[in-house]
Amino acid sequence: MRFKTLLYILFGLAGFYALAAIFHQNRALLGAHFFLLPGRAVPLYAVLALAFLAGLVLALMLSVVRESRRFVRRWRDSRSRRAARITDELYGRGVEAMLDGRPGTALEHLRAVLARDPQRADALLKAGEILRGLGRADEAAELHARAHAAAPEDLRPLYELVADAETRGDDTTARQHLERILALKPKGALAAHRRLRDLHIRAQNWDKALEIQERIDRVRPPGNADEARDARMLLGLRYEVGVRLARQGRHREAGTQLRRLLKDAPSFVPAWRMLGEVRRNGGDDEGAVNTWLEGYATTRAPVLLTTLENHFLQRVQPERAIEVFRKAVASSTPDTVPRFYLGKLLTRLEMLDEALHEFLALTDRAAYTPTLSYYIAKIHERRGRFQDANSQYRRIIRDLQLLSTQFHCLTCAREYDEWVERCERCGEWNSVEVDFKEDVSLEDLGISTAPVYSVEGA
Repeated sequence: MRFKTLLYILFGLAGFYALAAIFHQNRALLGAHFFLLPGRAVPLYAVLALAFLAGLVLALMLSVVRESRRFVRRWRDSRSRRAARITDELYGRGVEAMLDGRPGTALEHLRAVLARDPQRADALLKAGEILRGLGRADEAAELHARAHAAAPEDLRPLYELVADAETRGDDTTARQHLERILALKPKGALAAHRRLRDLHIRAQNWDKALEIQERIDRVRPPGNADEARDARMLLGLRYEVGVRLARQGRHREAGTQLRRLLKDAPSFVPAWRMLGEVRRNGGDDEGAVNTWLEGYATTRAPVLLTTLENHFLQRVQPERAIEVFRKAVASSTPDTVPRFYLGKLLTRLEMLDEALHEFLALTDRAAYTPTLSYYIAKIHERRGRFQDANSQYRRIIRDLQLLSTQFHCLTCAREYDEWVERCERCGEWNSVEVDFKEDVSLEDLGISTAPVYSVEGA
């Protein structure tokens, strides 16, 4: 026998002895009568026994009720767990079928899940995604709306509703859902900000798109991977706001907007071009010319020289055009690009000898010059110097490698300069063949691809 058990027995005996001693000392009192009703006396020990039994019965009843409740609760929990396990299995089958490319089967399993648990958000989201992929965007939106009602703080149903609206081509509804996302998470949700910006760009709401882009710059964490792209987007949106102002005839505001942009980004070529157009449309031709020249000096962008050329020819000012281009040549180091454009201008003006002089000055500066050779060849051809023209055309053919055989892979379309036994991109053998691009098929030419048998002589 263990010591602990012995102590319990000793304490029990001591308690029993104490209780017996108390009853022995009060044996006269226990024999006294206790009057429950007038004229009805009951021994006191009987009253004590009845009270003990009543307490015991009450305790037993309370214990039975408590255990019954526990049993019912355990039964219900077990039933719920079993139902949840079955539902989870159905959901897992649906996701598996979805991943296996069986949308019909996946949708069947997910509908079974929703029949058991109509408010299950993940099943609503997956089923809606499948329906949208099947071209049933309206039904998808209904399920995603139910998912949003079941989980109002969850952003995923709202993103899915945005995708549903975009699939239907309903940009207005898509913008409304994105604004709700941003209302729930105003300082984050960069993806929602960018999608809302892109929708406004699609609708050419440049001011609103610019406002959202500026908000993105405020909430974007430092060092974000899209920081450089956002910076370019901001410049583009500022430019489009300037273009809009210019098209509305608000030349002063447009000029202010574009000058601010160029102050922050002097290499932004479209702004130089548009600022010159704003000044020209405002009646300041000389200011426009100076703007384009300043833009070319800053960016070295040939499109500004083309803009200058077209401007002077539209104004029927060829002498002024030649003067400006010669100044550009004189002030540029190197002068290859402005000299080439001067030659192009002289060619358009039929000043062929002067143009040829400018082009020939460039022949020793560039190793790969098919465009330059083409202009020289055209001038020789117009002057009747066909041998010289032929020499330039041959140079073009050589530079462009027009006579080299081209090969391409029939599997992935990778192009090669020579035949290879195995494509490096897709790894297929025997898939590289000579690339003959036929613009007209044999059927279009009226030639059958099947054998044709004649009955003559039969």
